[in-house]
Amino acid sequence: MQTEIDLLAQNWEKKYDPTMFIGRLSWYSIPESIKITHDDFSKRVDEAFKDIDLKLGGVGRPRAVDVFKRGCTNAQLQKYIPTDAEKVALLSTWLTDITDINHLNFLIRPAGSDESHVWRVLVRETVDTEGHEIGFDEVAKIQYNRTTSDITITKNDAVDSIDVEDGVLGAIREYFIRETTIITPYAVREWIRKGLEGRLHATKVRPSGGIYYTLEDYSRSLGALKEVVNGVGGSFHTLPLIDDSDQRKMVRAAFEDESVSAMAEMMDEIREILKSGKTITSDRFADFKVRFDTQRVKIVEYSDVLDEAMDTSTSYLELAEAQIRVLADKVNIDEDYH
Repeated sequence: MQTEIDLLAQNWEKKYDPTMFIGRLSWYSIPESIKITHDDFSKRVDEAFKDIDLKLGGVGRPRAVDVFKRGCTNAQLQKYIPTDAEKVALLSTWLTDITDINHLNFLIRPAGSDESHVWRVLVRETVDTEGHEIGFDEVAKIQYNRTTSDITITKNDAVDSIDVEDGVLGAIREYFIRETTIITPYAVREWIRKGLEGRLHATKVRPSGGIYYTLEDYSRSLGALKEVVNGVGGSFHTLPLIDDSDQRKMVRAAFEDESVSAMAEMMDEIREILKSGKTITSDRFADFKVRFDTQRVKIVEYSDVLDEAMDTSTSYLELAEAQIRVLADKVNIDEDYH
């Protein structure tokens, strides 16, 4: 379904020669209702970018351990109103009258982790009509095996249980089976953001974000990105930006602000490392280098398009380069092999 923005963009592209555009504005939204498997999403990306040299790459596969953790959070049940029979089953030495019980909360809390396993514990809170906790029981321990993805549930025999707890525990397994191949809306948003800010060298044109500017050279890749996002149920809009003095001024100001901020943040991080006297891994150093190189390329690209030197950004770039040279001596290659 075409929006007014889409129609306006099409009209401008028909009316004006491509050389009249200085670039494009874009914005997007991804609803929480999106459900798509990693394989299906990857196929859409491959198809949209098949004839385009500058590709964005794919979205990472869901980590099984993260799905397990989300499953535990999703399975929690609060303000469950127990039946009278269930209230009787919960009576204890400190709780002798079923009228004291208003509702139950079933919470799943962290209980430690190591390289092989992640543990959670299902706890039951008994709450009175005043909102006070009058009972607290550890109902079951839940163990996730990182290697096999097995979920082992061990119920606490010393605690009287009720049927609803089996439903909570079962919901963890059901979520894990159902969601292991599904990429989250957050993962889709991050794929878009990294694609725009990384591969397409986009710049946010307002401090709060949400609206990006990209150079016209990236218009085909931007179109492919739009095709993917709209195809999976999201909303992605682009609008050509007419080349005039006001638009150039806006783009230049936005780029300088973002570039200076990015390099200042990076230099602060490097300064803290140098001040500490500690060494860093080659991977950490490579991350700084990628961030620096990205800014350097963007400065060249934006300077060419705007026909104007980015003096402030260039000054910060020179300072950052000097810091990176010093940081190179702090790389501990030996740590990469431990």
